Amino acid sequence: MNIGDEIRGIKLQIADINRRLNSIRARVLRHLILDPKRFKMPAANFPNESFEGLYYTLDFDKGTEESAYCQEHVPFRWDVATDIEITVSWLHDSVDAGAVVWGIEYKAIKAGEAVAGAGTTITQASAGGHAASVEVRTAFTAKILHANLEQDDDLAIRFFRKAADAGDTLDEDARAINIHITFTQYLRGKAL
Repeated sequence: MNIGDEIRGIKLQIADINRRLNSIRARVLRHLILDPKRFKMPAANFPNESFEGLYYTLDFDKGTEESAYCQEHVPFRWDVATDIEITVSWLHDSVDAGAVVWGIEYKAIKAGEAVAGAGTTITQASAGGHAASVEVRTAFTAKILHANLEQDDDLAIRFFRKAADAGDTLDEDARAINIHITFTQYLRGKAL
């Protein structure tokens, strides 16, 4: 065997490995953090902004439903058979140990679809009994449903405290630190 035959053999092996890797749909869990600075405030009924130590927070009032907005992109490698999970990191300042009801309204569109119109709303009450000035994480049991999304969609999100909900019993500001988005995506991109 000469060197040319060996090189051709190696190239065939590499081509076979690439073919096999492209046929495997390995998936990974991705974690995206929406920090408060990514959110934009509407003209009215928006949360105050402040700091707790080094952390920038959005402070949602008990008396008014206040909202903040952001836009994200649904990755083309997102696994279309999986939902997107939401968790809110937040805190409150005093000894009131009530619960908070957080909400997400979302709408996903692609080219040719209407931008206006209502989205889908999901809410989640915290467990209550939270100590003052410590981080609390409230995981939504409802998810951003895969049936409402497509790869490469533009995803609009309205984040809010549902203050008028009977389950929202924390009688002070609930201060959002981050919103965590967890989703499953394919490890490798589209085969070319």
